[in-house]
Amino acid sequence: MRLNNPFAELTTLEHYINELFDDAFNSIYQGRTIPLRRKSAVDVMENDNEYLVRIDLPGYSKENIDITSHESSVEIAANRTADDERELYQLRERSFGELRRAVEFSTRIDAEKMTAEYVNGVLTIHCPKAVDAQPRQIPVLGEQS
Repeated sequence: MRLNNPFAELTTLEHYINELFDDAFNSIYQGRTIPLRRKSAVDVMENDNEYLVRIDLPGYSKENIDITSHESSVEIAANRTADDERELYQLRERSFGELRRAVEFSTRIDAEKMTAEYVNGVLTIHCPKAVDAQPRQIPVLGEQS
């Protein structure tokens, strides 16, 4: 039996509310050169052995991406600096500044075996499940009937 995170729906709701406020704030200051909070799409897949996290980070350099693992979560932080602030923009939609995302898993992960790659603006993180968290077949003992 697989137990899901009971707070997943609240996390999703929080994400959508943050997007709503970010979009409203961005439209108010469109074209100005103030740093705005950046959001990025995340996909999380799971199989018996690992979680696979993909996050869109176009325009970032891999040197400005940090990944921190915890017992059952991973945090991604990325930073992109603004272009020359002295430029006069007619329209400015590209965001800059710091991006932070956290992904919570339903089981523990093995941080020592995690790997990450950044290709064509997509960060892919392989988060192997801890050995004691992986499913295993349990033999049934007893008399034959």
